[in-house]
Amino acid sequence: MEDVREECTMKNIVTEIETMFCDEEYAVFLSLTYF
Repeated sequence: MEDVREECTMKNIVTEIETMFCDEEYAVFLSLTYF
């Protein structure tokens, strides 16, 4: 899952829209993991 996050981070540098999307996806992942 860390690899996916790293890919998102690299894409995030390109577009803020992708940043928001990746952050949302990652937030869902964290919710499933920690809650």
